[in-house]
Amino acid sequence: MSVINVIKQSKQLHVLTDGAVYVGEEILHSACKVWTAAHLPAIFAARGPRWFCTQIVDRLAYGANSFGQLKDEIADRFRVAMQELTPALALVSAHQPTGSNFDKLEVVVAGMAGTSFDSFFICNHSELGAEAFALRSMGALAFLPGTEKVELDFIASLAPHASADDIDPVTDGARLMGLQRQANLAPIGGFAQLTSMDTSGTITTRIIERWSSVELPREIAKRTGRDLARTADTELDRVWDEADRIFAAGQRQ
Repeated sequence: MSVINVIKQSKQLHVLTDGAVYVGEEILHSACKVWTAAHLPAIFAARGPRWFCTQIVDRLAYGANSFGQLKDEIADRFRVAMQELTPALALVSAHQPTGSNFDKLEVVVAGMAGTSFDSFFICNHSELGAEAFALRSMGALAFLPGTEKVELDFIASLAPHASADDIDPVTDGARLMGLQRQANLAPIGGFAQLTSMDTSGTITTRIIERWSSVELPREIAKRTGRDLARTADTELDRVWDEADRIFAAGQRQ
């Protein structure tokens, strides 16, 4: 899984994500892992199969008229979305490397609830200390993935008695993600992306650091003899086509 960090301050909310897209432990390329919904004061970030993350977020945001409604209904929305996704997810998961945890999805939602910021996450498994499909609130600082050492090292890097408001999301955020990379908690790479919301609900996003650990797909193919970006396995291509067909059936916009 990749990185999602949340920093809640009195006047701003920040979500930090990396850009690594990978198969097994091999990073293929980089891509954005955050989404917004124009009709909601919300930032979505997801960890898991990239194609399915996009589908999940779309289903969670659709039809919600407020952040409060989204939070109240997200458990049911997530469960229904996973039921819709299961046939396609099962098809694709069967062709992934053993132990890749390809079928595990986690979604973080952060935004404006009334006049204050709120954030929570929900997932389809119970490996993060929360029951599957159960909403779990997040504190002023939340790290996914995180270990006690990473958290203590990050806090120690701040000024004594610093609060969340004292954190610089650019310099301190980049330092935090560097600690997570050093700890080898996940294939973290590509870039560090900072997505922020202010009290007016305005959302901005930018890249605050880039890493050189990501190879272009053609470089991987040349080095390994394997084209991981587009496999020559015709059976896997067929699986993705079938997954597309399942999702596309009956959907219009």
